[in-house]
Formats: sequence, C-alpha cells, structure tokens
Amino acid sequence: MEKIVWIYYGYALLIGMTSYRLVDGRFRQSRTTQAYALVINILTICLLPIVFQKVVEHSMRLPWFPKKMSIVPAVLYSVNYAVIVYILATRCYRDSLIVDLLNLTDKITRKLQEAGKQTNPKLRRLFFWKSFTLTYLCIASVVSMGIFRPIVPSAMLINIGYSILNVTTFFYFVSFWQIARGFDFVNNQLEDKNSIETVQELWAIHLKLNRMACRINRIYGLQMLISRIDYITFTTIYSYVGIIYFHDGNSWLKMFLICVYFVRGIDFFLNDYIAELIDQRQPKNSVTEGPLSKEVLPRSFNILFILLSIII
Repeated sequence: MEKIVWIYYGYALLIGMTSYRLVDGRFRQSRTTQAYALVINILTICLLPIVFQKVVEHSMRLPWFPKKMSIVPAVLYSVNYAVIVYILATRCYRDSLIVDLLNLTDKITRKLQEAGKQTNPKLRRLFFWKSFTLTYLCIASVVSMGIFRPIVPSAMLINIGYSILNVTTFFYFVSFWQIARGFDFVNNQLEDKNSIETVQELWAIHLKLNRMACRINRIYGLQMLISRIDYITFTTIYSYVGIIYFHDGNSWLKMFLICVYFVRGIDFFLNDYIAELIDQRQPKNSVTEGPLSKEVLPRSFNILFILLSIII
C-alpha cells in the first residue's frame, strides 16, 4: 500500500495538486516544488476555459451527437471548471494537513507493530478498491485523449483537469481511511485487558484521531460538497443522454462511457462509505468530541442522486 500512496502522491505533485513529495516515508517540500505547483495551477486555471470551449465545439461536430442538446457539454464543462478552480485555490489548506496526518498515522503504524497487529483486511480491501477506481478513471481520461485526436495538445490539459477531480477524492478517502485504521486499532486494544496507563494512552490516541477527523472534515467538507455537485451534473447528463440515445452512436464509445459512469459511482460510494465507517468504528464509550455522523455525508446520498438523475 505504501508504494500505491507514493505513486499517487507523485502523480498529484505532477498535476499540481500538492507541493509535497514523499521521500523515504516523509513528506518534503521545497521552493522548487512550491514554484512548480504554483505555475501548473496558474496555467491550468488560465488555459482550461479555452480548452473546454474547444472540446464543446468539437463535441457538437461529432456525427452521433444530438443537435438538440448543444447546451449539455457547455454546462458539464462549466461545472467541471468551477470545481477544479476551487480545488486548486484551496491547495494550501490540504498541504497544511499532510504532515500532521502523516505523523499521526506513523504513530498508529508503530503501535500496530508493537502489538503484533496488522491493518484490518476489510480496510485493506477498501483501499485497493479505491486505488482501482482512481486508476481506472485516470486511464479513462487518458483514453479520452484519443477521442479528441484533432486537439491532442489541448487533450493533455483536459487529462490534467479530470485527474484533479479524481485525485482530490482519493486524498479525502485516504485521509479518512487512516483515521478508520486508527479507530480500529483502538477498539481492538480496548477489548483486551490492559493496564490503566495503556488505557489512558489509547484514549489519548482516540482523542487525537477524533480531532484530526474533524479537521479533515473542515478542510474537505465544502470541497467535497462542490465535487458532489459536479458528480450530480455528470450523473444527470450521462443518464439522460444514455437512456434517450442508447441505440445511436458508436458501440465502443457507449461501452466506454457506461464503464466510466459506473466506476465513478463506485468511487463516490467509497468516499461516503469510509466516512460512515469511521462513525461506526469509534469506541462506543467515547466522551471526547462525539460521533461524526452529523459531519460526514452518508452514503445514502448516492441513492438520492441516482433517483434525481432518473427523474430529471
């Protein structure tokens, strides 16, 4: 799992999502990485509207695209752009969280090793599922470059834009996944017979985990809400176009878009599921800061979004 995290944090640095790089298990920041991330952010914000406009015009010229829905691509890419701008504008807040979260997760890892425990298999499977959905969506954005062959240079920037949308949800998931791993460890240790000193230490860890979870939610809360608006727009438009024009167009392209549709749905479901899992895994006798059930978005929202997309 460490290698997967290293790969995606490296990719996040490449597309300007963070100015930190993972070196020997520690996050390092330099003036070079800060300057690089700033330049990439500025170029993305300034050039992406021009690129999206070209994509809208190119989409409308496709033979299978319905002429009556010319406004659809404009709406979709406008929402995408607004979300990307907000994500990049709030990068400094996410960066401020990285180091503190790593210090806390390193402590959890040491405690697991001292106790001879390993990460819960269920949590490991969730992590690999999330890695799969992110990998698929990133590959899909690269494949989409083939669809826009006439504007390949611009398609590279499109790939960066969609990668930003996908990677930010991965950061959110991994942050809460580490908290869930910590709560799982605390729960297991509290079930064993321990000395008073050990119990006090466990509750101190729980307090830090709870505070970190609240901090993650404060930083990512509005960002994930805006990302969800983008997901609602994506789901509504793809559902409408897919149902009405299912028998028209290229078969390979339809299969490709259907897979993207369902994988992105799974990706957002995992975000909601890990947040709900944290609430479930908190020690039942918690007297520190209370459950997070009122602060995290329940996974039932995904069902609501699907129903809304069908109705619309």
